[in-house]
Amino acid sequence: MPVVAPEVAALLSSGEQPDKGLAVLTEREREVLAELGRGRSNREIARVFVLSRPTSPAS
Repeated sequence: MPVVAPEVAALLSSGEQPDKGLAVLTEREREVLAELGRGRSNREIARVFVLSRPTSPAS
């Protein structure tokens, strides 16, 4: 299970637009980061985005 700081998880789960620190990420990267903030594993994230196992990093 991924470990994310509670503050980061709360921000990502809220749907609020973070400060410019994350603005450099693509929309898809922010979506994946939000899933990590919800505590999903790489395998679970791959299922959410319908990615094949080789497309996502090993978990």
